[in-house]
Amino acid sequence: VFGGALLKDAGSIGAAVPSSRALADRMASFIPRGFEGVVIELGAGTGAVTEALLASGIPADRLVPVELSEPMARHLGERFPE
Repeated sequence: VFGGALLKDAGSIGAAVPSSRALADRMASFIPRGFEGVVIELGAGTGAVTEALLASGIPADRLVPVELSEPMARHLGERFPE
């Protein structure tokens, strides 16, 4: 999905490669335990950080992943229907 989106519309992609699991876990670790607000994820891409945020305890109803690339947004919707 990432490579196809990169080739189709490189201007809508903010990174040269998808985020690794280690990077996603590290980014999610900055959300304080017990955080009760809404998390807005800009450039959700293929969902690596989305997955890490959900695994860290952020409820799906308080996570708003934003993605400009239509193919990747569609992929996110299929991967995380909640």
